[in-house]
Amino acid sequence: MNESKLHMIAFSETWTGFPSDYEALLAVPDGIFALAGTEQLYVPAGMRLIVAYALAETFETPRFRVHAASLLKVAYPSITPIQSANASGGDPNVQDLRDMPVVFNRDEALGVDFCASSGAATGTQRALLMFAENIEPVPEGDAFWIRGSDATTTPTADRWSTLAALTWENDPLPEGIYAIIGFVHIGPQGAVGARLVLVGRSHRPGTISVESSTERTHRIFYEGSLGVMGTFTAYAPPNIEVFGPADTGHEVYLRVIRIG
Repeated sequence: MNESKLHMIAFSETWTGFPSDYEALLAVPDGIFALAGTEQLYVPAGMRLIVAYALAETFETPRFRVHAASLLKVAYPSITPIQSANASGGDPNVQDLRDMPVVFNRDEALGVDFCASSGAATGTQRALLMFAENIEPVPEGDAFWIRGSDATTTPTADRWSTLAALTWENDPLPEGIYAIIGFVHIGPQGAVGARLVLVGRSHRPGTISVESSTERTHRIFYEGSLGVMGTFTAYAPPNIEVFGPADTGHEVYLRVIRIG
């Protein structure tokens, strides 16, 4: 079974005083996209930007953009719409670029810039970018959601952190191979994103987090729009990395189809 080759990266920085002109966010160490200094990550050959998400905190009229040398052929592309840190009710503002992905040069360094016009003395700004080399169509079959939870792991704030005590309700599932076609992460207040850690796979598909089971993440992560995000066997379900505050209380829902 072929899988979509997807990977999510993150940027985050806390400012004391707002930058009135664009300044680069710090890149979050990734392991797959290698660091290029402290503010950029190298984009592997063939990976194109398909989803951008910017989360602004406390500052007025925030602006985000993606920067890389090759993009200066026209201009650095803005991320819009932007998500407000105090937004509630789910359905986050996500920039969907699947119709015309942003293409980069081979192993090019990429970063995210931020600026604002005014605001509080201190604020943290974050961005998530999802890349794809390909998107494999969803296979035929009956789809259903499975739930996992971890009430004890305390992640490292604003770093990708593995849920060390993740337990799946349906463990083990009936013997077989399962394709993941949807991904929801519910985290504590301020949760930002999460990624799948699949056995034998280096790339890590992600999702935008919500804070409650009554909230809805963006539809791109529900409806199979990213194709087969990954596959796993019944006895080796994926683990999860989370990105956001150093708080406990995480739930995960995966929409899966049994394919073998």
